[in-house]
Amino acid sequence: GYDALSYHLQLPKEWIAAGGVTTFQHNVYSAFPSAVEAAFMHLFLLAGGDERGAIAAQCLASLVTLLTAAGVGVLARRVTGSPGAWLAATLYLATPWNLVVGTLAYNDGFVNLFLAVGLLLVTREPRTAWQSGGALGLLLGAACSAKLTAVGFAVAPLVAVLALRRRGAAIAPLAIAGAVALVTLLPWLVRNALATGNPTFPFLTGLFGFGWWTPEQAAIFRDAHSAAGGAAGG
Repeated sequence: GYDALSYHLQLPKEWIAAGGVTTFQHNVYSAFPSAVEAAFMHLFLLAGGDERGAIAAQCLASLVTLLTAAGVGVLARRVTGSPGAWLAATLYLATPWNLVVGTLAYNDGFVNLFLAVGLLLVTREPRTAWQSGGALGLLLGAACSAKLTAVGFAVAPLVAVLALRRRGAAIAPLAIAGAVALVTLLPWLVRNALATGNPTFPFLTGLFGFGWWTPEQAAIFRDAHSAAGGAAGG
């Protein structure tokens, strides 16, 4: 709830006031790809106000949660061949984390949706490398545009499943997918490069520069957004 109010819904309001999507020095999360928050901004404009826009954004997130559950059910049915596989959709909806963020103006559900669709793609009969790789690349880029942690939660499993299923034949579609995903992320990378000098800010500051931050600020952000202590220490 704090995240939803502090930047998932706050950024659309500030972007509307600023006249477009931009990177703010006072809110580091505006330097993220922010595709979901940009979609929320459009809903704010269409709904004609902050309050209505916030409700519309929440409804969109809830619809995405339901759509993802349907995708999980179809995927489970395909993998197991059992009609009872639709139980997987129920379990997805009943997962406590999904109950919380799936009913808030939040971005996690969008990553899950792209992951589910991606798994449906890579578990079907192989198409041409351009078809498979292009579609997968769009999904990977969209997932990372929704939330950068999708690199671990969506990109890694999709690449692994495709590689395991197609073995050597996976090289071409994976290369194409990587190129398409990079192109999908270019608007974020260019915007960040122009705003901060670092296309991946606030990440990879040691490689591309600290932007307007000091090394100490970068260290604080890194420590606050990592689980250095592991599961036991967290």
